Amino acid sequence: MNLLIVEDEKLIADSLALALTQAGYVVTIASSIQQANLLLNQHNFSLILLDLGLPDGDGFDLGTTIKKNYPVSKLIFLTAVDEEERLVAGLELGEDYITKPFRLRELLVRIKNVLATETQPLIQPSIIIGELELSLTQPIVKRYTQEINLSPLEYRLLQYLMEHPNRTLTREQILASIWDHSGNFVNDNTLTVTMKRLRQKIENKPQQPQRLKTIRGLGYFFDSKGEHTI
Repeated sequence: MNLLIVEDEKLIADSLALALTQAGYVVTIASSIQQANLLLNQHNFSLILLDLGLPDGDGFDLGTTIKKNYPVSKLIFLTAVDEEERLVAGLELGEDYITKPFRLRELLVRIKNVLATETQPLIQPSIIIGELELSLTQPIVKRYTQEINLSPLEYRLLQYLMEHPNRTLTREQILASIWDHSGNFVNDNTLTVTMKRLRQKIENKPQQPQRLKTIRGLGYFFDSKGEHTI
């Protein structure tokens, strides 16, 4: 299951991400409405943990947008004590809420309960292109049915490329869509290094890639046929 945390307090966001990752979820962090909207346009999330007090707007406004444009996503609001009354009045927008400070074990139970009541159509469990199979429910990638060991950033990069096959993706597009494990933006040099390592793990000849191709001066291209000529 892919989860999105929209929380501007880094300590809270990082603690949540660690606990949820250990519980088996694939977790992405956004610290603002702008970042959240960017991620929502690029990925499917089964559940969103949404803080009400965000630096660039009201969490309720974002929640309204999510319910309108991304109806498959479940919402759990994270609230401060003084926001609880306001939240209860508008709780029809989300499935549940929890008041800060909260116990991680309690939140995990609430998440499990909300996801257990899903009625939306099943989200595609994996992306399969040629010899590669990328799970969307857990960070697992297989090559010729053999699981390969990817870092979280390598997994996110491959997921984004496989979700947009046969398209030239600029470095700017990719950088805006992948995050490190702490929810921070990835810089240009890190992207280059991550791509190099990813090629070494999935390509027969990393120096002559058949899947992860470079478009000079622009970015990268995931070739679903493996025969694309640059």
